[in-house]
Amino acid sequence: MFNPSGQLIELEDLLVVCRRTEIGWEPCGNPVKDAMVTKVTPTTNDVIAVLYAPSDEPLELVQTWADRYARALAEHCGARTAGHAVPAHDAPAGLA
Repeated sequence: MFNPSGQLIELEDLLVVCRRTEIGWEPCGNPVKDAMVTKVTPTTNDVIAVLYAPSDEPLELVQTWADRYARALAEHCGARTAGHAVPAHDAPAGLA
């Protein structure tokens, strides 16, 4: 479910982010929407952000945007720790 009104999104053939639960992997976001279960609230302590980029985007440019985003989390959102990892273009799916 992606909003309070119960909207569902068909995920077949879409790029998705999943989280591990007790029963397996659960889709929780895509480049357009995040699931209700993973939305940030006033009681949120930990977050993860996914920056989507074309596969042919220069790695240095993706690294620059990831650096800026991590700094913004610390400077403007009160993050106590912020970091990032940018996978190599040839990283196998699921390992990035």
